[in-house]
Amino acid sequence: MADRAQGGLPVPREEGPAAAAVVGEVLRRARGALLHLRPRQPRLHQLAAGRLRLPRPHDPKPGNNTSWGDMNLVDAERRLVATALLDLANARFTLLSESCVPLLSSPAVYAFLTGSNASFVDSYVDGARHAPFFTQRNVSLAQWRKGSQWFEMDRAIAVEVVAKERFMAVFRGHHGVANMEEHYLPTLVTLLGWGARNANRTLTYAKWRAGAWHPVSYGGTVVTAELLEGMRRGNGECGYRGGGGAVEFCFMFARKFSGDALGKLLELAPKVMGFG
Repeated sequence: MADRAQGGLPVPREEGPAAAAVVGEVLRRARGALLHLRPRQPRLHQLAAGRLRLPRPHDPKPGNNTSWGDMNLVDAERRLVATALLDLANARFTLLSESCVPLLSSPAVYAFLTGSNASFVDSYVDGARHAPFFTQRNVSLAQWRKGSQWFEMDRAIAVEVVAKERFMAVFRGHHGVANMEEHYLPTLVTLLGWGARNANRTLTYAKWRAGAWHPVSYGGTVVTAELLEGMRRGNGECGYRGGGGAVEFCFMFARKFSGDALGKLLELAPKVMGFG
């Protein structure tokens, strides 16, 4: 997300030579190629771009393929962030999937993120998948975290994510543990001591069922204004409100929506999301 005013004027940002060198090195190692996602279903943001006037990102060159549960997903995320850092006007960085939809209007999202002092990298205590391999490499069980891979972060933390190679080498190691994309960034929160700089929660809603490998997917027959508004408010279980209760919004984005939900989403967009 570029930190720009509505008229398109960039907010000046200064980046030190060290950060610029790190970004350049990550891109050099990527050989100039970025991840080219190839979802099996049509991308909602592409299908809806004309009617909702959403900006279309520049198509990256074909790069290395990625595998679900593999650290190459984290490699791809870091390369995308590194490329976005090259534009000094970019102050906030959001990772979403092709099955995500916005729950608020663009001006509302812009106002909240540019006015926030925190980043939103989901990170909570969960000892699953921690192994002696990690302890031997200075990643203890006490530091181990889990969380959603869909993040929103400020520029300073984005630079750290791109710059820190030491722990990438550990997580790429021969530990025999899968789904590292659910652990690398959440654990980096404790390893680098982000503290109050991070809210330890995601801004992307998803509903999980016990024991399921993937979140609930929503098709056109179940998409309603009440469903979207409930997602936006966290369905009474918003993570940043200790006692729960109603809030104006808890999440800015939601997943997982299938391609056949597009028509209903477009119908509800002016009323619920503020588009159109």
